[in-house]
Amino acid sequence: MKSTFSIIFYLKRQVIKKDGTVPVMGRITVDGTQAQFSCKTTANPDLWDTKLDISNPKEPKILCVGNNPDRQNIYGAALGLYNSRIVKLINKKGQLKSSVIIEELPTIYFKGLDNLIATARSNKVAVCLGFQDFSQLVRDYGDKEAKVVRP
Repeated sequence: MKSTFSIIFYLKRQVIKKDGTVPVMGRITVDGTQAQFSCKTTANPDLWDTKLDISNPKEPKILCVGNNPDRQNIYGAALGLYNSRIVKLINKKGQLKSSVIIEELPTIYFKGLDNLIATARSNKVAVCLGFQDFSQLVRDYGDKEAKVVRP
């Protein structure tokens, strides 16, 4: 039997803060069972774009994704999935020139890091990875993927 998994982030638009922002919520669904959670952050609803059409030449976008160091273990996996999806959207032929800047790389697991590095330049994607020490990559990604960063 095939298992299903999805994660979405959405705005709780009915709760408006004094500064005009609204809470960001998350929902994880595994085989039809849902769990909702607060992301403990807010966002401006006018800037919330769920289409992920960030390489559209008519409406180019900047996307900034961050992790909370106090909740790194909670959000890291979800952010890893989200980032992998974003990279699949921009790292293909015919898209706009793009940059992927990942600061504190060891705080999230980035599935397909080796593929991103191997194919990005030919797809007009510049990649910049930030981490403290190469041993962090070996620890978190293993020798094979870490060697893609530093052969």
